[in-house]
Amino acid sequence: MFERNFNDSNIFDRNLNDSTLTIQDSAKEKNITSIDTTDNSNIIERNFNDSTQIIKDSAKEKKDNSIDEIIESSNKDSLILDLKSNKLHLFKEAEIKYLNNTMKADIMEIDTENNNIFAKGSFDSIENKYRKTIFVDQNIEYNLDSIHYNLKTEKGKIYGVSFEDQEGFVHGETIKKVDETMNIKNGKYTTCDLEHPHFYLASTKAQYINDKGTKKIVIGPSYFVLEDVPIPLVIPFGFFPLMTDRTSGLIIPTLGEENLKGFYLRDGGYYQVINDYWDAALTGGIYTLGSWNVRLDSRYSVRYKFSGNVSFDYANDKIEATENAQEMSGVNYSVRWSHSQDPKSNPGSTLSAEVNFQSSGYSKLNGSLDDYVNAQTNSSISYSKTWTGTPFSFNTSIRQDMNKQDSSMSLSFPSFSFSVSKVYPFKRKNAIGEQKWYEKIGFTYNTTFSNSMKFNETDLFKSEMLNDMKNGMQHKLPIETSFDLFDFIIITPSVNYEESWYFEKIDREWDPTTNTVVTDTIGGFNRVYEYNASVSAGTTLYGMFNFKKGSKVQAIRHMMTPSLSFSYSPDFSGPNYGYYKTVQTDANGTLQTYSPFETGIYGVPGRGESANLGLSIGNNIEMKVRNDSDSTGFKKIAIFKSLSISTAYNFAADSLQVQPVSIAGNTTLFKGLDINFSAQWDLYKYDQNGIRTNDFAWTNGSGGRITNAQFSFGYSFRSVIGYSDGNSGADPNKNPVNTNAPLQGSGLMGQQSNTQQQALIAMSRTQYYNFSIPWDLSFNYSFRYQNTGKFSKVNQNVTLNGGLSLTPKWAVTFSSGFDFASMEVNPTSIGIIRDLHCWQMSFSWIPFGFRQSWSFNINVKSSVLQDLKLKKSSSLYDNYYD
Repeated sequence: MFERNFNDSNIFDRNLNDSTLTIQDSAKEKNITSIDTTDNSNIIERNFNDSTQIIKDSAKEKKDNSIDEIIESSNKDSLILDLKSNKLHLFKEAEIKYLNNTMKADIMEIDTENNNIFAKGSFDSIENKYRKTIFVDQNIEYNLDSIHYNLKTEKGKIYGVSFEDQEGFVHGETIKKVDETMNIKNGKYTTCDLEHPHFYLASTKAQYINDKGTKKIVIGPSYFVLEDVPIPLVIPFGFFPLMTDRTSGLIIPTLGEENLKGFYLRDGGYYQVINDYWDAALTGGIYTLGSWNVRLDSRYSVRYKFSGNVSFDYANDKIEATENAQEMSGVNYSVRWSHSQDPKSNPGSTLSAEVNFQSSGYSKLNGSLDDYVNAQTNSSISYSKTWTGTPFSFNTSIRQDMNKQDSSMSLSFPSFSFSVSKVYPFKRKNAIGEQKWYEKIGFTYNTTFSNSMKFNETDLFKSEMLNDMKNGMQHKLPIETSFDLFDFIIITPSVNYEESWYFEKIDREWDPTTNTVVTDTIGGFNRVYEYNASVSAGTTLYGMFNFKKGSKVQAIRHMMTPSLSFSYSPDFSGPNYGYYKTVQTDANGTLQTYSPFETGIYGVPGRGESANLGLSIGNNIEMKVRNDSDSTGFKKIAIFKSLSISTAYNFAADSLQVQPVSIAGNTTLFKGLDINFSAQWDLYKYDQNGIRTNDFAWTNGSGGRITNAQFSFGYSFRSVIGYSDGNSGADPNKNPVNTNAPLQGSGLMGQQSNTQQQALIAMSRTQYYNFSIPWDLSFNYSFRYQNTGKFSKVNQNVTLNGGLSLTPKWAVTFSSGFDFASMEVNPTSIGIIRDLHCWQMSFSWIPFGFRQSWSFNINVKSSVLQDLKLKKSSSLYDNYYD
């Protein structure tokens, strides 16, 4: 069945002698509604209201190879139907649609009897270019010179074709299409999107297979062509899986050299698709000087439920001592696990994990620059559960921390907590009238159990790691309420009770025979509790200062939130509590106070009575100014987003009752510049030994002492004018370097190594540089001051990073900084990038420091041909010094 859509300005002219129906453009005789014919093998109907022509096969002569679906067509010029040969001719921007197929051409011939279509393009003299035919099949668009195609069998012959699938482009002189396979003669495969590509793999024979979403290109004997110059490098065959679906296969290793380890063959192995939700890649490497490593990477994902990835790297490093390097032989390892859960998959229950567990030597010889710079690694696994409709919740977790500088570790396992959110026990279920004051009384409850241990890396999985183990259980029960006073002051009284359970305590005695203090650990159940009470009053005050009409500044608004609080805590050092004891420490009878629970994981209640009166004032100051870009509008500028001042006075202390004054604030001078600052100001004098005295500083004409202060700000500058060159690489997402590519295998689609995947932070900008921005600069400054009374210390640090596009295709990047305390330059890198359209050239250089190195790369941007590259570099691991 054939359906034709066209303009109403057509006239039908029927010539029965030559059995030809000619449709010519005209605007005169639109009153023709139908044409009758004695040839009842076809019925031709014309309806001007819906502009539709329908050609139906008669029920008598319908052949077996006829098609049942409607073919929609349109064109801008002549349409000729030859009833004798059953052929329809369409001219100028003709288009037909059948099922999921679409064809566009300037010249088209349709054999309605045999379901054959012939289409070809034409030369446009105005645009001075050949207008190609477009054929869309299974959402892939083919640009071609001409095509013979059968709609019924879906077989055809195509000439001068090119098409794109994912990141690859296929060109062919002649293609025979049979079902889901295309046999290509004199083909080209490239990732360059130009009609005349800069490079390609030329092959006399190739196949493109698209079988139920599994796409692949198989090529025979091929050779590489760069800028139309054949490279004398013959490839016997090639296999390019276009990863709509994952495919298992080999991972090609890389060859190179490191000064400390020798020549290597590494990052090779096998990628395995285990099932629809799980895959894995096993890779390894060997070095001529004896080192080797094995790495396992695996991912899993169940849509709408959870996803994650696991990696394990085991390295046996053999590094001999040299003039500039010490011996570093030994086993190093790294375990990483990341797991996240869709919150909708199991409401109320959540499992999450972020594990980064590695040996202290791993980052020096096998890790990335990020691993090396970070002095600590942290790991955590947690599970939480809440019960809908109840105030109850539960959480359990495991946490591990490691300091790589001294190889110390801490492990918290097991750890769990049970909580009850705020409950109002006196609240009426069916309240009538205003809420009573006692109905606002509420309490929460939290109980926590923790077990932690600290040990050295060498004691891992040994009994020694239990030597410094601490554990215990703590209960917290805060009770509070609130009410309004004079309708604008909020009063909040509260009572807090805490109780800790320990399963051991220590006892110390003086041994006169050895003249030493002997410490014994005594097991058993021990209960330690404390309590305190507090009340606070707070309000919010507003002030507005208006300027005269027509002024640039319209008004300044000040919002102030003063708060006054009082808290009381008794002295828990009394003998009735038993939290503190004294022990003789020398032969002269010197006594020292200690707590039997001082090693407890939750500590011990404080000594001394406390009755603190606290005062804090928060401020927010904004200015309303006229917007220069809008004469009728205004904008707000934050003079101080926040500015807080707080202090306290302890009535129960016998000296030093006034606590230091704390000041903290944040402001934005102009858009993009955030300034943060904080300081502590001590009002007391210090003696010559740096000890606080009970005399205020102003008795000596001094204003006090700033004990510590911090100040930091950062700003990013960027050019507002960009390059408009269409080939300048302005789109950073077009064919980017895929450093986070999925685990892939099969032939040339190899899994990248850990070093490749986790590219150096300092060098990473060379992979994604946006040439459309002429320049950008980020500046960060931090200042820290500390005064202990005996000495003062100042730390200042400046970091800079940015880029400069010298031309639309050349750019320079840099990253550096300076530490004023150590008077050393921060890790510095310099990069040069050249955009070569479908290729990219980059040079990265770390001129000094432990990671001193350089790297020169010329590579294809697309990840499909990620192994098509030239790389020369010095190793990051060749610069380990004593």
